[in-house]
Amino acid sequence: MPISPELVRFGLFELDLNSGELRRNGRKLKLQGQPFRVLNLLLQEPGQALTRDKLKESLWPADTFVDFDHSLNAAIAKLRQALGDSAENPRFIETLARRGYRFIAPVEFVGSSNGYTVQPDITPNGVHRENGAERGFATIAVTVPAKKRIGLVVAISAAAVLVLIMLFLWKRQTKQTANTEMVKLTDGTGLTADPAISADGKLIAYASDRGSLGNVNIWIQELGPAGSAVQLTHDDVDADDPTFSPDDTKIAFRSKKDGGGIYLVPVIGGEASRLTQSGRSPRFSPDGHWIAYWSGGSDAVVPTVKGAGALYIVASAGGEPKRLGSDLSTAGNPVWSPDGKHLLVYVSPKTGYAWDTADWWLVALDGSPSTRTDNFSTLKSQGFSLGFDRIPRLSQWSNDFITFAAGFGDAVNAWRAPVSAVGRISGPAERLTSGTTLEISPTLNANGELFFASLNRNAAVWSLTADPDQAKVLGEPKKITEGVTEILPSISAEGRKLAFTAAYTRDHGGIGRVGFGPVASLREPIALPQEAAQLQTHVRDLDTGKEAAVASGAVPQWHPQISRDGTMVAYTSGKPGQLYVAPVSGGSPRMILGGANKMIWDWSLDNSRLLFSSGDDQVHSLDLKSGRDKPFLNKPGIDFFQVKFSPDDQWIAVEGVHPDEGAHPDEGRWQSQILLVPLENGTPARPDRWIAIDHHPNGWDDKPRWSPNGNLIYFISDRDGYLCLWAQRLANRTKELVGTPFPVYHFHNARLSMANLDTGILEIGVAKDKVIIGLGGLTGNIWCMKRSSE
Repeated sequence: MPISPELVRFGLFELDLNSGELRRNGRKLKLQGQPFRVLNLLLQEPGQALTRDKLKESLWPADTFVDFDHSLNAAIAKLRQALGDSAENPRFIETLARRGYRFIAPVEFVGSSNGYTVQPDITPNGVHRENGAERGFATIAVTVPAKKRIGLVVAISAAAVLVLIMLFLWKRQTKQTANTEMVKLTDGTGLTADPAISADGKLIAYASDRGSLGNVNIWIQELGPAGSAVQLTHDDVDADDPTFSPDDTKIAFRSKKDGGGIYLVPVIGGEASRLTQSGRSPRFSPDGHWIAYWSGGSDAVVPTVKGAGALYIVASAGGEPKRLGSDLSTAGNPVWSPDGKHLLVYVSPKTGYAWDTADWWLVALDGSPSTRTDNFSTLKSQGFSLGFDRIPRLSQWSNDFITFAAGFGDAVNAWRAPVSAVGRISGPAERLTSGTTLEISPTLNANGELFFASLNRNAAVWSLTADPDQAKVLGEPKKITEGVTEILPSISAEGRKLAFTAAYTRDHGGIGRVGFGPVASLREPIALPQEAAQLQTHVRDLDTGKEAAVASGAVPQWHPQISRDGTMVAYTSGKPGQLYVAPVSGGSPRMILGGANKMIWDWSLDNSRLLFSSGDDQVHSLDLKSGRDKPFLNKPGIDFFQVKFSPDDQWIAVEGVHPDEGAHPDEGRWQSQILLVPLENGTPARPDRWIAIDHHPNGWDDKPRWSPNGNLIYFISDRDGYLCLWAQRLANRTKELVGTPFPVYHFHNARLSMANLDTGILEIGVAKDKVIIGLGGLTGNIWCMKRSSE
């Protein structure tokens, strides 16, 4: 008597038909309800087209009242998220336009004594054979039970050169997936990341919050069956981003101790010594004589803001740091070339929106001019999406390959690509991991084993009950949004209406709420993958809990600003950056200004005008009645952001970003500062009347917000080494500074903090009884991927 199949295996996944569990490398995944049923139906007939009508018939009885299209699209989106799959570049579930779906990966049914193998020859692009005649490019074996009749699917014609390239990439990825073993090296519910491997392959170092009160420390662990972990640092501030010296005697790392800097600690343990006064991302040169690092700016700007990062080397034995790449406006995240004569570094755009100018650059130690690699253009041509929230992060340059983490579709995984001697990508990038979590900091050892951090992340809006006029916090933070990714909050003056941006996956018209994009390293922020997500503006009534999207459609809507009376919301929409307004009570949004690169900052008290920035580095004022747009705030040498009216509209608070006057000209360092500007007949007064809040020399101040009575300015700052909530008292009428800035609430927890969000998606708001804050959550562990065969 035939035995019914008990397990269905595909790639790294296993579906247990008895328990109803989906597992990846033995780890149980959360997949229930309709997404699970959809997967079950697809796996019953791998390679076959499963129509939407058949899915409707199987999942919902005829008398069920349901929005079928939305429900099915949401189920498919959740299923793809669980599998780490994408509609644009599918590895498991292929969308058949206007028809349905098809499971395209190899499938093995376990538990049947009557199984046999057929060859449907399906590729992710739908190429296959018909009646034994080859009309495609790859063969995939599918093992099924005897009673499962699986027909052979019909073919499409040979594809163009681009399809051949994508097919080649897929074949390489499938082979790698089929011959690997995943091993979890650390365990726990907290945050463990930033893996580094010793040159002899026997030790791993990482940053972890185990045994700490929220901060991370450096740990070291033997790579063996009985390898034990030993804590190397024991500070109450963060220590992260470790790297081994080539002789495996020392570990360099970044610490926030005593103002921050690069430290060295013996591998066998002992007292850590300070090497530099600032810096992050230390990396030993191949000969061990130098340590490269970058410095400047804040964890929140990574270095995505102009002038926020500068590249240095320092002798590993100690000495004066030397700046490299002074011909670059910004440089960060260095990786050494194999010969130790160059560094590959990330250089941010020349202006905030010109992402075609961002790239990896090659910097020579001998002072020769830096050269652009054009690698970002190459990656973009291979299907990668790039932006301030989609920055590929280099980890390693070994022999003829670079290893990096990057977002592709709706997944963030480890990749490698062949490069020339000058660091230019010379062939297709190869995906090394294919999980659903954030898979970052990849490192390959000499045996080809891959070590990486697998992190879970979320972004939400949190509320601090407070008396904002007195700078008194009356309770602990409480989460006030319910999805995985809600960012960019804006709150009405009464504190009842909250506007924010919600992110969803795209699935040919269907949506499902998702997480967000790449993280550079443990304490460098994570951000939103706009290319892989649908962004919607939502308004939530905090009294009733009722929430609704302001507008429908696939056009991105982001950075909403709600009016102080809570009746109107303005937002940026579309990739060009057009401005729209909509009534909170319902109604069609109205475009109020076209063009490109617009960012709304605030409403006037009477809702008659809006302040916004444009691509010309000026702040503009828009009269909503006449439609007149005129320059509002501009000063050469200063970029203005976060412009906010005072409660009486007689002042504005603004963040000014300008060259650091206290830094050496060669450093190219920029600083941010909160400025208070009086208005005369609605127009900013001359600069000599502006009031500047004292700034920290190496800190970053951002997001100024007025208290309800106008006698306090709230802002975020990392002047204590962490991104926290600060305030400055003001005189009632003159707004002169009273005392110095002081902390209101600290966010020093590595698992939940403002620093886990990119500054571009981080916002705060102040209402009469609360302060709202965007926070990012981050947890995870270290994994190793071993090749079991070739």
